[in-house]
Amino acid sequence: MAIDWKGLREDFERGEAGFETLAAGYGCKAATIKRRAAKESWDEVGQSAAKAELKRDGIIGEHRLLWSVVKRRLNTGLERSDIDELKIAKLAGDVILNLQKGETQAWGLIEDDVKTDQQEVIGITQEMAELTVSPGAEEALDGDQAV
Repeated sequence: MAIDWKGLREDFERGEAGFETLAAGYGCKAATIKRRAAKESWDEVGQSAAKAELKRDGIIGEHRLLWSVVKRRLNTGLERSDIDELKIAKLAGDVILNLQKGETQAWGLIEDDVKTDQQEVIGITQEMAELTVSPGAEEALDGDQAV
């Protein structure tokens, strides 16, 4: 399927979307659009919104990468029955969750896709907590050990 370069250029110059979003919408790669825009000297009026979107996409992508590392450690801990690995994964998950909340607030990124990521993260964190807490540990911490 041919790319509608005229429509793509118009959308770019209006600045309503960044390269990644345009690429998804027009069925091509962001790098292809960037090269063509540079080659043809497309007008970048209105691109501040698009650049903000790229920053948002970068931060969200970074968050997803961090969570994939935590998930990999969690899986490794489960496969090896390694409680220390599971504890590290849980601790890392808690730290990343706080980092993600702070960054999304600082950059004003609280949108549907970020909220969905956060819900998924909370689910993973809860699952890690359940897997890393020894049976009866909560009662022991409360001083209500079973007899």
